[in-house]
Amino acid sequence: MNCKGQTNESTSGSYQVYYTTEVVAEEKTESSLRSLDWIPLHAPLQLGFYTKPVWIRLEWKGNDFPETLFLENQVAYFDSLRFLQWTSGGLQIQEDGDLVPKRKTLYSEHPFSLFQIDTKALKSHPDVFLEIQTISNFLFAPKIWTSEEMMQSVFQTRDYFLIFFSVLLFVLILNLSVYVNTRNTSFLYYCFYILCSGFYQISYTGYGKIYFWPNDTNWNDRSLVFFGSIALWSVILFSNRFLLLSKRLPKLKLPLLVFSILILTNAFTSLFVKHIICDQIIHFIAIIVSFTLMGAGILVFRQKYKMAIYYIIAWFCLLVAIVSFNLYAFNVLPDHFLLRNAIQYGNFFEIILFQFALLARIGETKETSVLFPKPELKLNVSEQRIANLNPELVIQNIDSSLVKEKLYLDEDLNLQNVASKFQLRPDQLSAIINVKQGMNFNQWINGYRIREACELMKTSPDKNILNIAFSVGFNSKSAFNEAFKRVMGETPTEYRKRMKVGS
Repeated sequence: MNCKGQTNESTSGSYQVYYTTEVVAEEKTESSLRSLDWIPLHAPLQLGFYTKPVWIRLEWKGNDFPETLFLENQVAYFDSLRFLQWTSGGLQIQEDGDLVPKRKTLYSEHPFSLFQIDTKALKSHPDVFLEIQTISNFLFAPKIWTSEEMMQSVFQTRDYFLIFFSVLLFVLILNLSVYVNTRNTSFLYYCFYILCSGFYQISYTGYGKIYFWPNDTNWNDRSLVFFGSIALWSVILFSNRFLLLSKRLPKLKLPLLVFSILILTNAFTSLFVKHIICDQIIHFIAIIVSFTLMGAGILVFRQKYKMAIYYIIAWFCLLVAIVSFNLYAFNVLPDHFLLRNAIQYGNFFEIILFQFALLARIGETKETSVLFPKPELKLNVSEQRIANLNPELVIQNIDSSLVKEKLYLDEDLNLQNVASKFQLRPDQLSAIINVKQGMNFNQWINGYRIREACELMKTSPDKNILNIAFSVGFNSKSAFNEAFKRVMGETPTEYRKRMKVGS
């Protein structure tokens, strides 16, 4: 059945595209394929999560027959594509896709599926056919190129992804260097997120098959869902650490744990079970997690944690990208280049915007040497260094900020963090605390943590002491016990027993 389809223009001629989802007989002939009920294709074919074979027919309408023509599909994650063309020598078949090893010729470094058309055969056989199958979001955007157009497409694709992955690599190195210098685990979690996101993009764009696993078709076929799931899990880990969600929003602890279990289960299931449900699950969870983390960022910002504003802006860009891509994946939004690469654009702008937060954190996380600590300041020197300051006002402002924002819950909080936040030198803040509070910085901060721990013991009498220690900013039970006894004059266990007897 020869339906009238939209005419697509090429610099050397025109062609029409049709598709069908009819079941095709095992023995295929040119006439049997032409007799199918073909549907005109007026735009890229987008079927959502469609798993059955789909046939594409391209009919050449040009009067001129160029020396070379290429058929390209600008989506990398199809399981298999079989190109069929009848020539004077009979049926010629070419194969590409995730289940086919890397091409050794025909632009072998290009990540998208690509076939060369025998232009001489088009004179007597103007139709070429494609059999396509995938267990993922189905999108087919056929383009017929001349040699010059094909070269331009190859270079544009290469340059676009070169810039994208270069930005990812730069930010990864930047955050690793900051972590090495500060030992602030927020940067380490962010590095893990960038790494996971990078491997997801490598798999999604087809460059994994090109450069990392060219002949491992089984892994290439399943890596997309696996890396997508792990990347989403890394978002949860980073968000929990950066915003201190388990401490600031403890009610989110269980939902985030459930999300993590579901995501990891889906990730490892996808390695052993090839099913469309694995892809659908991660898309659904991604939408829910995105809105959850966005809401968490807003709530933390309302708790006076100013750094959360950078998180909100950055993740808003990623949220828009994730939602747009998933709506596109479910065939709600039409095909567009921006939607097809929405996750990449979202990641790119999220990374750029998050640098504002990174720059702020870099200014607050300069560590003093652990091996060669500065000696304690003598009292007279301390007084000289704070002579031009108002120590009472400084202590009052810091106390207000600590109480409102609960900065002491961050186990990475140190003298440099707080001094930078209030535009003081670390030695000035240390001197103020020594003179006005009669203790060093760590003892002063631990006082806030111990008060928080005492409050938790009252409101949550059954909560484990170790969990309380971690939730108020200590990184070990021994440090918590030592600080608690110094402040309260008794151990946490003794305090809890006394509270129970008193009640």
